[in-house]
Amino acid sequence: MKLRIIILFVVSLVNSNDVKDEVKVFNPTREWKEIPEGHSIPAGLHVRINLQTGKKEAKLLDPSESSNEKYSAIVQSSVSEENEQEGPSESIHSRLKDALKNIPDEGIVYSEDELKDITKKLKTYEAFKQEFDDMNIKTDFEMLSDLLDKYETIKHNRDVDAFNILFEDLEYLLHQIDNANDFVTAGGLDKVILPNLRNQSIPELRIHSVKLLGILVQNNPKGQIAAFERNAGSHLLQLLNLAKTSSTAELSSIIYALGGLLREFPLAQEELLKNPGLNVLVDLLGKQVDYKIKIKCLLLLTDLIRDDDEVTERRNDSNGIKNRLSKTAYCEVVVHLLQSHRQDYLESVYVTEDILSVLIVSKEICKPTWADSSIFRQTLMVIKSHYDQVIGETREDDGELSEVVNKLEKLQAFFSGPSIVKSNDEL
Repeated sequence: MKLRIIILFVVSLVNSNDVKDEVKVFNPTREWKEIPEGHSIPAGLHVRINLQTGKKEAKLLDPSESSNEKYSAIVQSSVSEENEQEGPSESIHSRLKDALKNIPDEGIVYSEDELKDITKKLKTYEAFKQEFDDMNIKTDFEMLSDLLDKYETIKHNRDVDAFNILFEDLEYLLHQIDNANDFVTAGGLDKVILPNLRNQSIPELRIHSVKLLGILVQNNPKGQIAAFERNAGSHLLQLLNLAKTSSTAELSSIIYALGGLLREFPLAQEELLKNPGLNVLVDLLGKQVDYKIKIKCLLLLTDLIRDDDEVTERRNDSNGIKNRLSKTAYCEVVVHLLQSHRQDYLESVYVTEDILSVLIVSKEICKPTWADSSIFRQTLMVIKSHYDQVIGETREDDGELSEVVNKLEKLQAFFSGPSIVKSNDEL
């Protein structure tokens, strides 16, 4: 009896060990199930990692699933009801972090030689710093200071090529308003620009200085004030008064600089456009200079009239530029330009748009003169007829041409008689 019990016990132990040594196989269903640790996975299952638990799950392939889902290695599981109740307390970041913990380490190991090779390719902070020091990279202010020092060394040599290079570098830097203001602070306006505005011996230097002044004051209130306080505007008007002896390039630069100084600067307009300042601009329109210069001058006057409208509206000022212009030959000169350059308006819609801008803004000032001028009205009619014909020939809806014709019609209506006078807003 005792022997029988011992034999049964031994058999039981052997069977127990055999069970432990057997490989456990995961039993899949058509629903996602977690794969217990140590279980092997049969072939042909859909396997994923649950990003919430970090555990592997598997299920039988469903023929109704799309091919993209069937062959994807990892598919994000839907959130369980339990987690939905917990709310957004567990961030996606923490869930991904937990899931990554369960990804097996690839065990990437580098040899000592490989590590040395990688280290050689990497640079330390000190190495980068030394390279930048060797490259001698400077700030804009340092470059401005160097250029001003260089100017002091070459200003007596009269080396035009050296001056050209220096001014080109300054022009590049001064297009940034901060650099332009630093240039004034460093004395550049007094050392470089103003002395050369009066330079009669080297025209290239004078032109460079005027252009540099124009860049300095464009849309830069600090630059405008600095130039105005140093009487730069008066120097520009004096140069403009010598238009007969000036090149087209220089005249263009002067108007550019003068416009930058005067626009949206009522105090400068009031002081500089007193007699003879405004007359200098009007007289330029009647001189033998390139038509492009005259258009630039007209467009500047147009901008000043717009500025005057804003100031007059705020101050009730009756002594603005419009009243001053009405006392000059401005309106008569514009009629002459309109007639003498009629062919230019017929050939270019862009030139026509420029002159129409001038006429529309100036119509209130010049109404008495233009309404009585048969030449003025006839020229408008010829230009309008031309563009009516162009529109008819193209048979296309050209918005630009239609806008030109529309403006011409309104101008004709404005000057046809008191009963058809239109308001400024309509034009």
